[in-house]
Amino acid sequence: MKGIFLRIAPLHILVEVILELNILNPRSLTLALLFTAMQTTGFAQPQAFIQPKQAVPAPAKDLSSVFIVDCKTKGEYGLYSYFLFPRQPVFNAHTRAIEQTEQLLRKIHKLKQRYINTAANKQQTFYIPVSFEPQSWVIQPAEDDYNAAARWVVRNFDHRCAKELLAAFPQINNAGPYILSSTRKLRQKSPWRMPVLTQDFSNIELSESNYWVDTFFKKSWQTRSWGNRDLLNLRKNMQALLFNYNQQQQNNAPLSDDQKVSAKPVKIEPGVSYPVNKTTTRTEINPYLDKITIQLKRDKHVKN
Repeated sequence: MKGIFLRIAPLHILVEVILELNILNPRSLTLALLFTAMQTTGFAQPQAFIQPKQAVPAPAKDLSSVFIVDCKTKGEYGLYSYFLFPRQPVFNAHTRAIEQTEQLLRKIHKLKQRYINTAANKQQTFYIPVSFEPQSWVIQPAEDDYNAAARWVVRNFDHRCAKELLAAFPQINNAGPYILSSTRKLRQKSPWRMPVLTQDFSNIELSESNYWVDTFFKKSWQTRSWGNRDLLNLRKNMQALLFNYNQQQQNNAPLSDDQKVSAKPVKIEPGVSYPVNKTTTRTEINPYLDKITIQLKRDKHVKN
């Protein structure tokens, strides 16, 4: 019993008992000193006295992996999306480019927070080519810094890299910006025609751009294994939802519940006219059939 007490008693209680019982003899002193050494190292502490280590929370993900220098990308992901300006925006396009970039940076940053505990091969990642490494306030912008970060991106955007990435898509010839999404990196060699979801934001007003980008992120951020069929379905969803939004804006009517982002989209086929509403006979081709497309990229070294 006395041995058990010696193993579990704290040092100050053990010393008080030794003094009270007047057992200051060589044996008791040896036991006390041995116990002191063992308690100092933590070796003799029973499990009840050992505090479990607190798990260190994973740091919030910043935008460091988003900005690429010299067109060099890192990491392997499920879906790769590129934000690209084919050429330097000027005048009104410059102001619109800053607004669209700010909106995109906010969305990407929120996306990174959701992916903290997600396997990389089930994530979507974004790449934005820039001329040199951004500073910390661009990588981890505070709430008031997003606009300044967007201005930095537009001013230091790497247009040479963008032209290299877009070289395989001669149909892309507007001012942009564009979002290109693929299950493989754009510079990876592929023996087959690689489908790339292409979204053209040229001449898009901010309110429409806000809804468009918000719709894209809500439809594409879910953790999943991305395949080419998923890209095709994403294109159809985006075309249908934006078509509904466009029609409601033309009619000055608010979006109904079944026409919002979470709704199941109507089926829309290329080259088919759809009625604007039931009270008129006017018809209109879905304008997003040309704005949200699937481009086929094939590497030049592969023979047909």
